Amino acid sequence: MKRAQLDRLLILGSIVACPLVALGQEEIPLSEQTDSATVADADRDDRDTIDLPRIPLTGAGGQEELFPEEITVTGSAQGRKKIESTYAVSTLGEHTLEVVKPLNTVDILSQVPGFWAESSGGEGGNNVFARGIPAAGSFRYVALYEDGLPLYEEPETAFLNADILSRIDLTVDRIEAVRGGTSPIFANNAAGGTINIITKKGTETLEGVGSLTWGDFGMLRFDGNVSGPITDRVLYSVGGFYRGDDGIRETGYRANSGGQLRASLTYKLDDGSLTFYGKYLNDRTTFYLPIPLKDPRDPTTSLSNLIDPNTGTLASADMRRAILRTLDETGDGTSREEDLGEGMHPSVLTAGLQFNYEFDSGWRIQNHARVVTGQVTFNALFSLTPPEDAAGFLADQLTRAQDPATGFGAAVDSVEYRFANGGGVFDPTSTGGLVLRSGWWSQQMEILNFVNDLRVTKDFDLGAGGDIDVTLGFYFSEYRLDTRWHFNTVLTEMRGQPRLLDVVALTQTEGGPQEVGRVTENGFFSYGDFGVNAFIDATTAAGYVSTNWVPIQDLQVEIGARYQFATFRGSTANRTTADLGDPSTLADDAVGGPDGSSVRSDFDFGGIAFSAGANYAVTPRVGVFGRFTRAYRIPRTEVLYLDNGEDTEGILQAEVGVKLALQSLSVFAVGYWSRFDSLFVSDSVVDPDSGDIVTLNVDGESQTFGVELEATWRPLTGLSLTLVSTLQNPTVQSLQDNNTGEEFTDFDGNRLRRLPSVQVAFRPSYSIFFQRVGFLLYGNLQYNGNRFVDFANNTELPAYATLDAGIIATLDNQISLQFHGSNLTNSSGLTEGNPRVGTIAGQETGEAIFARPILGRAFRISLTYRYF
Repeated sequence: MKRAQLDRLLILGSIVACPLVALGQEEIPLSEQTDSATVADADRDDRDTIDLPRIPLTGAGGQEELFPEEITVTGSAQGRKKIESTYAVSTLGEHTLEVVKPLNTVDILSQVPGFWAESSGGEGGNNVFARGIPAAGSFRYVALYEDGLPLYEEPETAFLNADILSRIDLTVDRIEAVRGGTSPIFANNAAGGTINIITKKGTETLEGVGSLTWGDFGMLRFDGNVSGPITDRVLYSVGGFYRGDDGIRETGYRANSGGQLRASLTYKLDDGSLTFYGKYLNDRTTFYLPIPLKDPRDPTTSLSNLIDPNTGTLASADMRRAILRTLDETGDGTSREEDLGEGMHPSVLTAGLQFNYEFDSGWRIQNHARVVTGQVTFNALFSLTPPEDAAGFLADQLTRAQDPATGFGAAVDSVEYRFANGGGVFDPTSTGGLVLRSGWWSQQMEILNFVNDLRVTKDFDLGAGGDIDVTLGFYFSEYRLDTRWHFNTVLTEMRGQPRLLDVVALTQTEGGPQEVGRVTENGFFSYGDFGVNAFIDATTAAGYVSTNWVPIQDLQVEIGARYQFATFRGSTANRTTADLGDPSTLADDAVGGPDGSSVRSDFDFGGIAFSAGANYAVTPRVGVFGRFTRAYRIPRTEVLYLDNGEDTEGILQAEVGVKLALQSLSVFAVGYWSRFDSLFVSDSVVDPDSGDIVTLNVDGESQTFGVELEATWRPLTGLSLTLVSTLQNPTVQSLQDNNTGEEFTDFDGNRLRRLPSVQVAFRPSYSIFFQRVGFLLYGNLQYNGNRFVDFANNTELPAYATLDAGIIATLDNQISLQFHGSNLTNSSGLTEGNPRVGTIAGQETGEAIFARPILGRAFRISLTYRYF
């Protein structure tokens, strides 16, 4: 049996085996919940409850926003009530996950104030920006955790954004998101925040859920989870998902297929617990990139008739399977076959152990270890330069073809376009007189990560000085990366799902024009540009301390510090170019690849974080807090092979907030400030003169003032109104291009690129009952303010709004049917420009001519059955 078939059977079999179970109201935890610091200790049993109106949804009966007694375990040494926290934290429970119905992990983070989430890339490869801290994208200043540990140590590895290893399914219990605050103390490189995906563990009674989802974009998806006891002391949980779909942006082939299997086994000790868990992720998903929106020759002319902003993509079945030319380790030519349908394909196994124990003396020990190993493929069609005038481009290629030294010589009389895979001559007037060059990029990575986090905690009674708990922690992580990049350029017609083009050189004979050769080869314009072959072995260790002091009743003072030290050791293949010697094409004249030699690199970096905060409970339901933090970010592992001069960055932050938790109203408002004196942005961009891919390195300073608001009001039984908003002013100062030394003093005070000043999300819901059937109607209206492609603020990404809505009908609190519509207005909101062009000065137009729109309108129907 083929491996892919076995993967499908294993995942599908585990889900089908799950008892299908009822949909009903879950209890809300009060203060008797365990105070353990790790996710594994979030025991769901033995809690007090409060009576709430029945709501036909899972997850705290839809009440997780009312937080006076809610316990969070992220960002602290021990679990704390939200109302008592000295930092800002949001909880996205099962209710929010169900009504938002995210298409990917980053999608749900749009519901967290302070986070700007670009989720338009598909199931992975998306970007999160926290509290106006500037970044090129990915998760540079945000730690993406699963059950208290990172999915992979470096969340910003090129072509391995942390969310590629993450999927949201029915095995997820909730998501906790800490903004700023204590994140730099309890996680590495987490100045902006920590996102902790907390999964379901074993339960003392049999519980389960099964769901079948159909989508109008060819989606069919199975989700399931079951948990229960094996003995009085041994509890289990198992679940996962499997799905396939064509993608909201149509590629012409199966865009997404695969799934995930997760299981855990918990042994209950008299004074602690021991949990073993594992996860296998094997999932192929398409990566969506920016698309042309307007004709660069006349930016007032839309290209929507050629490529739909809501559903169009430049990937296509015509270019799906390709032969990529490169050099082997001897400098000779070789080739490899790759499939664009692989997309982002993690085949990764995760296994972990959580141990928690409290001694009679009051000392508590917690240890969490994890191993991650597997392979990740990243094949995608990347946006490069804007569309080009077909006639002008062809004229340039005629000059190349006629060059006696590098072309076919004077025998060439003309050149013409032909479809690379058959179909005859291409007429450029059929696509507005435009052609397009794009990057057919292929990356293969092998990863290995061992990580261990050990914490020891003790409470001390200081008598008249109050109570204090002290936690000492030691974190160790060793991670390896074997990465290979293959950057190639293809030529296509300008439309959605385009066909590959060849430029054919012709000579006139008595019998008519005859082919002399081709400038391209099978649609490929060039091979092997800016490739990387590197092996990295990195080790990072961190020691941290956290104290929580209660000097008087209602006042908490929390102080923490962390020191991290990292070593990077590795080798990078030296590169060269070679003519592979095929006289019939110019595409192989300068193929890039390794020359057989390599260079060793060794780097050491360190960082220190400090944070102090206090919370005062004015009343049991009103609290105020403040915090000051000095955070850091050590360089990415790419410093080994990009040699871009990165160094440890320092970030200063401050925040003050108020928390209000009345019977029907909850408010969490925070004002924040950050100062970044070592802003560093490194991106792969297109050189405007040569057309080659080069590394852009800029540094400078930034400053951000902002306000976050998270509020829920329930004025009537069954009616819930939630508002999440962010207002901020992220600005740049002292920007400089490290490659050229050019200073951009005119940019001082400009808005940081890609970041909005205004974000608002409004989620109303209303539940009603008729006989044995409950109905929940809900909506999600989001507004995102304008942003800029570039630091010069020349090219604007306009403000946009989206509307999602749905209804859930529940029979006997067991069987539910959900109808969900996303982006109902079919908004074409733009989340980024083209990061490979115009980063500094824009796209020479007021509005972007090349950008990545959000996904278009889509509908999903889910049938769910639950059992308790």
